[in-house]
Amino acid sequence: MKQMQLKRFLHALCGLGFLILFGTANASDLNSISISRTFWQSFVGLTMFIVGGTLGGLIEW
Repeated sequence: MKQMQLKRFLHALCGLGFLILFGTANASDLNSISISRTFWQSFVGLTMFIVGGTLGGLIEW
């Protein structure tokens, strides 16, 4: 049961990371956020996406 909850959490983390990446790209295109903020938000979103996807079993290397 706990393993299933962990897997769901990691899948949600992966999805949230993707949404952060998507939102950052849109905000950057509209010049709503600075370059430094774009970099850090993209870094955080990509990290969440990779960690959640890899540990959750969605991405295989």
